[in-house]
Amino acid sequence: MAGMFTIKATNVIRAVRTRMARKQSNLGNFSAVHLKAAIVIQAWVFRNFTAQGGKHDTPSLRWRDLAPSTKAARARKGTWPGQILAVTGTLRGGFVPSATSRSGKVENYVPYARYHEYGNRRGRPPQRKMFPAIAQARDIVRPLFLSHVKVSIK
Repeated sequence: MAGMFTIKATNVIRAVRTRMARKQSNLGNFSAVHLKAAIVIQAWVFRNFTAQGGKHDTPSLRWRDLAPSTKAARARKGTWPGQILAVTGTLRGGFVPSATSRSGKVENYVPYARYHEYGNRRGRPPQRKMFPAIAQARDIVRPLFLSHVKVSIK
């Protein structure tokens, strides 16, 4: 069988498989990108506090002004003029980012935080929108995930 030859590609195939396995592993590790996303959302929340709810894309989610009676009560206590939801800074400072390989989140463990966001059973309606709307949050974190994929498969 003259003219026939064999190429041994075992080492090349092994190297390619190792490289692909590493890329797959990198791509599947979302812990870091979830934490980055949570930190970016936390930063947005801080900026939203500074803007007194003005960071929302949707006007209906922007914070409404305090009632005149609330302003008067705060003025008597010496905390007005001031910012909405910022009498002591405890609420704003209570936002904590965390992440796992499956999700990232920003929570606030200040006991009254949930009442501002969700209202309560005694008829208090939701008062403030401290977090971005879902579509806005997606737009905020999408570049982080795109970058993660790009870097992982390089």
